[in-house]
Amino acid sequence: MDVTISRTLATCNKCRQVMESAQHVCKAPERVVHPQHYGGDTTHETWNCLEAWGLEAYALRWNAAKYISRAHRQATPEKELEDLKKARQYLDREIRKLEGKA
Repeated sequence: MDVTISRTLATCNKCRQVMESAQHVCKAPERVVHPQHYGGDTTHETWNCLEAWGLEAYALRWNAAKYISRAHRQATPEKELEDLKKARQYLDREIRKLEGKA
């Protein structure tokens, strides 16, 4: 868990909320796995559409390459890490597909 602990209070590093207990539920929006700005986990999420339309042959790989190639140009280390995690999502999906698990 991303946590900063001061003398008396613990604060979530993602949503910056003071944590009332160890069972804190982060309120920060998800930005890597099914982010809302890409439709969330719906049937219209980009990779689902590409697969349904038969256009996914190399889309997972070029999307991973896109995120990897631009990561170093992000304004903050957090955004750079976010792009690399997005790339990992695409690579993991491609690997599962090749392993016959997707």
